[in-house]
Amino acid sequence: MTNADFEEFTTRLRAMFALLSHGRYTPDADACGLWFKVLEPYPMAAVVAGLDAHVRAPETGRTLPIPGDIVTKIDGIVARNDSRPSPEEAWAIALQARDEASTVVWTDEIAQAWDVARRVLELGDEVGARMAFREVYARQLEVVRRDRVPAKWQASIGTDKAQAAEALRLAAAQGRTLLAGTAAEDVLSLPAPNASIPLLSAAPDDAGPVPAAKLAALQAIRERLLARMTAPAVASDDARAKRVTAELRGRARRAADAYAVPVREETR
Repeated sequence: MTNADFEEFTTRLRAMFALLSHGRYTPDADACGLWFKVLEPYPMAAVVAGLDAHVRAPETGRTLPIPGDIVTKIDGIVARNDSRPSPEEAWAIALQARDEASTVVWTDEIAQAWDVARRVLELGDEVGARMAFREVYARQLEVVRRDRVPAKWQASIGTDKAQAAEALRLAAAQGRTLLAGTAAEDVLSLPAPNASIPLLSAAPDDAGPVPAAKLAALQAIRERLLARMTAPAVASDDARAKRVTAELRGRARRAADAYAVPVREETR
């Protein structure tokens, strides 16, 4: 609110108190000033809605409020009018990003929380990823709702063009206004790829000898991977940690084997 709203605010506040107290009490100028100071961060329309909500609600409409009661009403109204999904729904949306073919329609907050959770999920810990996602997402919701930032929906377009158009149509049907350039019509109008991705023109046998510096670098990478693979695992009673360690060792073994073949062939 602004100073220009003070008179209207005072009138509405005193009317509410007169109604709920059956005319026995109305706040004086000092009390109205304190109320205004507390509710000043909110727009006048939100404050009016909060006052009306307190009067209408059966559980609060019989009692005189304190400023915190109206703040709670305003925050509840903001949350209900916010198109952002709940943490569980947001997690289900974010999981679609695992498939590169899928088009994911999400908010900035979902995308940012997924960026954190994805790193945990790559280690095979889906429970930990979900917990990390919920924590980051909830923290961001608290900030944007406190600052009354409107939701910004965006689309991460996948490789399946038909699925992308359907996902965007569904978002429009759900009232989720997307950022410019991601309408279903825009996706359908994109030209289909008409050229294959260029591959290496030379066959492996025609590529020539591997430079000595590159060969030495490959050998060093191989030795580091083998050292990591044979290093003793850290003792732990946590089954999850053991599973992750085994997975990392498997990756290192496969990578070492892949490097070992060309290195052996070039050093013959």
